[in-house]
Amino acid sequence: MLSAVEMFSGIGGWHMALSLLGRDLGVQIERAFDTNLIANSVYCENFGLQPEPASLERIAPERLSLPVWFLSPPCQPHTSAGKQLGAADSRSDALAHIVRLLPSARPKFVILENVPPFETSSSCEQLIKALENIDLNVAQFQLNSTNFGTPNERKRYYLVAREQPFTSVNTFVPLRFIPSSKYFDEHGKSRTDPKPVRAFLVEDEQTGLKPRKQLLRPGYKHDVVTPSSFSCSTFTKGYGQHTFGGPLLCTENAMEPQRFYECGPDSPVRLFSSKEIMSMMGFPKSFRFPPHTSEGHRRRLLGNSLNIEVAKEITQFVFSQGA
Repeated sequence: MLSAVEMFSGIGGWHMALSLLGRDLGVQIERAFDTNLIANSVYCENFGLQPEPASLERIAPERLSLPVWFLSPPCQPHTSAGKQLGAADSRSDALAHIVRLLPSARPKFVILENVPPFETSSSCEQLIKALENIDLNVAQFQLNSTNFGTPNERKRYYLVAREQPFTSVNTFVPLRFIPSSKYFDEHGKSRTDPKPVRAFLVEDEQTGLKPRKQLLRPGYKHDVVTPSSFSCSTFTKGYGQHTFGGPLLCTENAMEPQRFYECGPDSPVRLFSSKEIMSMMGFPKSFRFPPHTSEGHRRRLLGNSLNIEVAKEITQFVFSQGA
């Protein structure tokens, strides 16, 4: 069994993917790090492992000396909605320190997830060089979760590295499919259409989800979808707090076929509940939040996590001998 560490662990997206893949994969997370104490309580609730709230900017190499690394470093330095400072953003310091530790920690497998613009950042360039310097082979992917059965769009960049060469991928150009995945044919075309939004709705989640008045202020358009929609925008950690934090659900059949609307206090829309977001992001029904975690915190934590079905497929690819 290979021991793994999950860095920037959040609520445990990578740990959840590993749990669903089962012990036959031969990988077990034994250490996790995150500075968000609420996220850490959710992680411990589900996996029985308490993440360490240590800052990774100063972590010692021996703390990371495990053969498998899972990372989801902060995306804010690279998002189109932010200032896009990249490596100059202080939130990139932890990843930069981790990259410097690669020669001494020497992991055998590395799996990283971030937003698409990370691919062209200097942080990514430095990471790839450091991985190649310790004789790891690198493959890259740009994937959208809508190719994995969900209507929720979540475009993400994935970087994977291992000692064994990748034989089924061009290691210089990010792929938009995962070779040998059940979700794609031999030509890389998607085999799976997204399910409609209604497949993820929870019947008892109809009350208490009216957006705040500040969210529906004039002059801003929202992504408004219906139960029959096959696509909806990304849930972010700002969902329910910011205008562009994610989609709203139309509670009447009056807003087709247009997607973006300027909504007011009387518009027939509601937020998606945390249970519905969990379902669209591939979390199993068994995943739970501690009772003290508010609905707002649950939505924010999910918006900061990753799509579990994509994470499963990427992980399985990395540890497949024929990949």
